[in-house]
Amino acid sequence: MDDFVNTEKDVEFLLKDGIVENMLGDDNEVCTLINNLGRGISVDRESFYFTTLSESLNSYCRKPWNKWKANLRQNYFNTPWATISKA
Repeated sequence: MDDFVNTEKDVEFLLKDGIVENMLGDDNEVCTLINNLGRGISVDRESFYFTTLSESLNSYCRKPWNKWKANLRQNYFNTPWATISKA
């Protein structure tokens, strides 16, 4: 999970989709908890269940076009009203 959660925004997505429940009260605390779960544990990347998914996701995120598109959606077109007001 640590590979998928780096910021409070990542926790928000997991909460919104019902993947995790926040009983700590603060998204930052959930982020810290998830990031500390694997501390001191070594993972064999070759036999890791999500290796293929993780590699595909990282490959997708490295492409400039996808970064640009994500930036536009998150910062400029994050609501229907933002889209209308920019026109």
